[in-house]
Amino acid sequence: MATKNSNFSKIILLTSYILFSICIISLSSNIVNSNSNNENWILQYVIVSLIQISMSIIYIKKSGEELFSLSIVFIILTYIFNFGQLFMYAFKIKNNSDYDVVGWIPLEILNKACMFTSVSITFITLGIIIVWAKNKKMNIICDDIINKINLKNTFRTGLVLFCIGILPKFYIEFSKLQLHSTGGYLDTYEVLSFNGGGVLSTFANMSEYGICMLLIGLQEKKKVCKLLFLSSLFFEIITMFSGNRARATMSILMYLYIYVKLIKKISMKDIIIFLFYGYIGLSFLTFISRIRMQFNVNFATLLNDFTYSFFQHSPIFDALAEFGSTMLTLCYSILIFPQYGKPTYGTNYLFSLLNAIPNINGILEGFRNSFEYTNLFKLYFKHPMALGGSFLGELYYNFNYLGPFFAIVIGFIVGYVSKNINYSIKRKDWIRLSIFMILFPNILWLVRNYFSSIPRDFIWTSMVILIISFFVKKEKKLLYSVTHKME
Repeated sequence: MATKNSNFSKIILLTSYILFSICIISLSSNIVNSNSNNENWILQYVIVSLIQISMSIIYIKKSGEELFSLSIVFIILTYIFNFGQLFMYAFKIKNNSDYDVVGWIPLEILNKACMFTSVSITFITLGIIIVWAKNKKMNIICDDIINKINLKNTFRTGLVLFCIGILPKFYIEFSKLQLHSTGGYLDTYEVLSFNGGGVLSTFANMSEYGICMLLIGLQEKKKVCKLLFLSSLFFEIITMFSGNRARATMSILMYLYIYVKLIKKISMKDIIIFLFYGYIGLSFLTFISRIRMQFNVNFATLLNDFTYSFFQHSPIFDALAEFGSTMLTLCYSILIFPQYGKPTYGTNYLFSLLNAIPNINGILEGFRNSFEYTNLFKLYFKHPMALGGSFLGELYYNFNYLGPFFAIVIGFIVGYVSKNINYSIKRKDWIRLSIFMILFPNILWLVRNYFSSIPRDFIWTSMVILIISFFVKKEKKLLYSVTHKME
């Protein structure tokens, strides 16, 4: 009876969300189309979009997801990175970004991009809710002895993984810092421009997943975990001075997630502290944004930019302005495709799987434009600006106006990974958790990246974790067997 009631409530949840979505999309479409010749629609549209994203979070939470989760953070970042500048324009907040979405993009294209984003968010949320609404049997491992053995195996595997990646990590990050100090932010991309640079980057990223595994394995030693967490946080902050903030920020979110879920449960006091440090963090990101395009930065310039970022302007609005420029990628996709090319109908995603193969002697260069579709902007549109990726822009590049309907697949993937992370924690399956955590920062950064960035990291790192874990377990069994015989 309880199962029937549970299934009925989930059907009601799904039905109510679908009905709500139909109403919200109809209202958004009416607002956009009735004022398509001027900018009066933006305020009304932003208000409706805020209602949509708030209800999306509520529905995902009602489906069984936790508030601090991959699913909900992904939905929030999708909204901020695509509607940040529209929000500021609607409420007449000064935009200090170098990339002005409202000023640069024709209103007709901006209208289409906004509706594309709204419908995509609807289907992503629907996919997440469907995944969480599906029952999953939970076999809890509660044996303390088995858990201690699993924690030790995870710690040892993480230590080896960290040792594999730490030297490439140091080389890459300090090379970027050096290039930024003598040249500029764009020069830092030269660090990995040689053949095999992607492989080196993959090994470097293993150090971050190694730290994640160390935190998992040491979770019962709270003080050690706190020291490791703070040290990793400090290192990632230092690397941001090269101007490259994306990877470091996503890694910090990954460490924070593990720390909050396994090591220290947060209280209201902790939330207030996190908000305070979050404000400082946004100020710091703004500061990095201001200096990263400057050449031969001196102390006086640094001090001036630091003062501005921390005391003279709201870092929240600066962050919204900068993050919100991601909408440009979707807008330029709409401008270029299908006028200059036919939809790829998903072949781009299949080709992206090839990115897991090391690009030795440039064997993958023929697929590069498919991986990083924004390269085509320069080819067709003669646009000099280097635009970053966007999973929404990539959806349009693949399917044009059918893209939002395929966004449900992204929802399935995000929901599936988030649910398995939650499942692994409850089941105390630490190696499984470690493998799914590889996807955590990569999926979050998909809002500003390409799908092709995911396969290589996930495939190679998960294989290395499984191999190391196998030998760690085998070594422990051998040691136990020898000890037992001696007794």
